[in-house]
Amino acid sequence: MAVRVRLLGPPRVERDGAPVAFDTRKATALLAYLALVDRPRPRETLAELLWPEHDAEHARGALRRTLSTLRSAIGAEALQATRDHVSLVWGPGMWVDVRAFRSLAGEGRQAEAVAHFASTFMEGFGLRDAPAFEDWQRVEADGLERELGAALAQLVDERETAGDAVAALAHARRWIELDPLNEPAHRALIRLHARTGNRAAALAQYRECVRALGRELGVPPLEETTRLYEAISEGSLETPVPSPAPIGANLHRTPLIGRDADLRALVELWSGMKTGGRVAVIEGEAGIGKTRLAEELLAHARERGAVVLVGRAFEEEGALAYGPIVEALRARAREDAGLTAAVPARALA
Repeated sequence: MAVRVRLLGPPRVERDGAPVAFDTRKATALLAYLALVDRPRPRETLAELLWPEHDAEHARGALRRTLSTLRSAIGAEALQATRDHVSLVWGPGMWVDVRAFRSLAGEGRQAEAVAHFASTFMEGFGLRDAPAFEDWQRVEADGLERELGAALAQLVDERETAGDAVAALAHARRWIELDPLNEPAHRALIRLHARTGNRAAALAQYRECVRALGRELGVPPLEETTRLYEAISEGSLETPVPSPAPIGANLHRTPLIGRDADLRALVELWSGMKTGGRVAVIEGEAGIGKTRLAEELLAHARERGAVVLVGRAFEEEGALAYGPIVEALRARAREDAGLTAAVPARALA
């Protein structure tokens, strides 16, 4: 007999390769709890955990019925229930993804460990009538996310030290998705973007760090993070330089849906511009496609030989003097090395 219990993501159970379904959520909760505790649990504890609204007699009766359901589902040999205590029977046939994750991480096999972490602990599962169980579930989920973060941080360090910046970058992205306020994760992403030649992404990640910390915590980045940004911005961090895409390259873009009239108005404004320039303001709620609309206009202009400079400004970046202008000019200078040929060296220092 083989029983596999997956709790990293929506709870799933298999017995001898076949999915197991429970007719009560309490059976799933009981199995999850028993799968992670280290010793047999008293029946009274389990009854109080899952049926707090019942008196002791009725709670124990509900526990007996749920144990019977559990035995039928995973096999009587997988469950040990004495008069006073209940536990799972551990052996080669019993496998739990959380235990596998922790075992592999403890052995230093971080890449294999994080591969088991499909999603959050017991994703989408809850017992509103059992608050103590939900508290336990929340504590377990928080602890597992911290353990995953530590494993990802170690993988980032290992891969970067080994010179595999691309793999390190993938792990760093997952790390920041797990904890968007983790400043070491932001620093790793900033540094790795730069070291893989994507300076624009490195600077954008710094801005995201500034915004996240300012919005959620009301604090600026640490000096270490700011120094890293300045080194990349000034070009003093040694990074490989990618070959820039030629201006006017025909990039494959997904179609712009529902904004034809807006794009047409912007194109007509740009096409009719003679001297003195024009200003177009694109405004609206977040997520309606303002950035994509602007990118389509810029792509249209590039394809017709226009020189395009792009800079971004955010409220939280008020302390970065001329940041958008500097970003725009440096990006353009990377695209066209001859742009600064006639500029005195002292002006570029």
